[in-house]
Amino acid sequence: MTTVLIGLFGLIIGSFLNVVACRYDGAGSLLFSRRIGGRSRCVSCNKTLRWYELAPLVSFVFQLGRCRGCRARISWQYPVVELAAALTLAGAPVLAATLSRVEFVAAGGPLPLWYYLLTICFALAGLTLILAAAIDARLSLIPDQATLLVALLGIAVSVLAWRYEFFGMLEGSFVAHYGALFGFRDSIVVNRLV
Repeated sequence: MTTVLIGLFGLIIGSFLNVVACRYDGAGSLLFSRRIGGRSRCVSCNKTLRWYELAPLVSFVFQLGRCRGCRARISWQYPVVELAAALTLAGAPVLAATLSRVEFVAAGGPLPLWYYLLTICFALAGLTLILAAAIDARLSLIPDQATLLVALLGIAVSVLAWRYEFFGMLEGSFVAHYGALFGFRDSIVVNRLV
């Protein structure tokens, strides 16, 4: 049940990512811009969309992928980004558990704090990559802010892995090969820096 709720929340986040991706013009801030605010409109007829026309994924299906006003086709980007965001949020806890080899405790049992932090990092990185891909598909541009955020999240994951000593998640990492090349295999921090 929790996974379904997280997935539904992911659909809503995906809808927001679509707004940002479609309104971003390649200049200025990615999220803090006046262009992001305001009501959503059809790109063909400029009709202001009502709340029931904005329901993530559902409205696309019920409207058969067309605007209710002018019947113009709605881009497949909308449901794809929404579904990708839902799967990312629903899958982040599983990915964090798999890579860090944490055992899920029986219902009601506590999980370690680092597991939640790792899950948040993976979810944010995934959502940022989805946003960057949507912007890149439209403008052939990947915003520096998205790249920087993914890099910072990578650093955060490395610090978590070092601090809480769950090195098992690094076995499949490409960074381990570079560390072996330079003889730094034992230090996760040095491996990541190299």
